[in-house]
Amino acid sequence: NEGEYEAALTTLREGLGLYPNAVELHVGVGYARLARDEYAWARRAFEEALLLDAEHEDALAGLGETLLKFGQTPQALKAFRRILDLGYGDDVELMLQVGRTCFREGLAGEAKEFFEVALRQAPDHAEAVAMVGYAEHRLGQRIASLHIIEREAQNSLFAQVT
Repeated sequence: NEGEYEAALTTLREGLGLYPNAVELHVGVGYARLARDEYAWARRAFEEALLLDAEHEDALAGLGETLLKFGQTPQALKAFRRILDLGYGDDVELMLQVGRTCFREGLAGEAKEFFEVALRQAPDHAEAVAMVGYAEHRLGQRIASLHIIEREAQNSLFAQVT
């Protein structure tokens, strides 16, 4: 989280030396590698995590992100949708993470799907509302976008008054 990826990787590698089957350590390596734009190594770490736990939601999200970096959009979307199939749609932060990943890669329609899942779980979540609005705007649905953002602004103003 603090950008000290080399130190994080050293610690994670030490941990994997002691606990080679620790899924969370493989996932941590994957995200550290992803942050360093080392996509092939990130992919490998996420795949190793999924070999240990095929239903690990963070490993699926990370794998999906790396697959997008390699231009493997259908496979990435399959990994992301697997997260939903496994019932993790109630994890608002995970849905926002997947949505932001799709949005960054130009997949506004798919991003909107995940943002809407997050919004259904937490209708007053400011970031979820905003991200649905941004996706609507990117999709050329400006009126819907304005309506969503206006609603959030009114909710925020009401919350400040009360």
